[in-house]
Amino acid sequence: MKKLLLLLIFISSLKIFAQSEIQYIETVPESFKKKYFEEKHEYNPLHVGDLWQYSTSYGYENWLIVGDTLVGNRLYFRKKTNFATTWERNDTIKQSSYLLDLDDLDEDGNTNEELLLDSLEVPNFAEYISYRLITKDNLPDVPFEAFVEDSSWAIIFEDTVITRRVQYLCCFTTQIVADKFGVVWSMTEGPPIILSGAIINGITYGLIVSVNDEHFPVIPDKLILSQNYPNPFNPSTTIKFVLNEFNSVTVKVYNILGKDIKLLLEEDLSAGEYNIQWNGKDDEGNTLSGGIYFIRMIVGRYQKTIKTVFLK
Repeated sequence: MKKLLLLLIFISSLKIFAQSEIQYIETVPESFKKKYFEEKHEYNPLHVGDLWQYSTSYGYENWLIVGDTLVGNRLYFRKKTNFATTWERNDTIKQSSYLLDLDDLDEDGNTNEELLLDSLEVPNFAEYISYRLITKDNLPDVPFEAFVEDSSWAIIFEDTVITRRVQYLCCFTTQIVADKFGVVWSMTEGPPIILSGAIINGITYGLIVSVNDEHFPVIPDKLILSQNYPNPFNPSTTIKFVLNEFNSVTVKVYNILGKDIKLLLEEDLSAGEYNIQWNGKDDEGNTLSGGIYFIRMIVGRYQKTIKTVFLK
């Protein structure tokens, strides 16, 4: 009883933070709900090339899937986060995720077994043992208990999906997990991290500001996007970039919510130096409000983003 009371206090305090950052909705039409439950939705997406970018108090944090491997007849995906690199797989029938225990986290001498990461089939507030946030260098002294709360409808990147709040008591962490997107909000101590952009199964959601990882090169040396000038600006600014070879180029402006609001360029270009102008207006010719915007250049499979400030 005491444990449940402490859990409820812990959950209620974290809800205060999450409610202002996740757009929950009370209900959805029955027709939408029926269609939704007829479809399959991954709560823990795993595809090589998947990327999650989180906004943090210190900048951005990237999680990514960098490879896969077969062990027996099971396919595992290598996930890199800020705290660990793991091999994971999903069991869609059991609605559970499993970890290949290469580090012998349960200390039983077996490094070729599975450990449970998450399970969405357990009753609300029924505890289960989870190794989701456990590493060999950080083995808590308390049981690795986790709880799943009631599901809620929410809008994530303009998609209406089901979210679930998962509590990991061993490290006093809460995460909000959304169908189709995975972890969209996480908090341990201090400010939470919030999903601001993602690439899942080849589809981009929100805005990817930067990716500094050898498996996701931002842009090669042969492609140069300079900081726009002036910056901050009003009424217009110049964006300069250099191509060293023929390529398809797209330049778009995004707002801080990750919505593209202005297409500046979309064409095939030869090698050379280019300058384009932006006058602070959207695609419909409306002058935007002052604030922070992002200019992203996509060249083939590479991209680079710069931040600018529009004064008004």
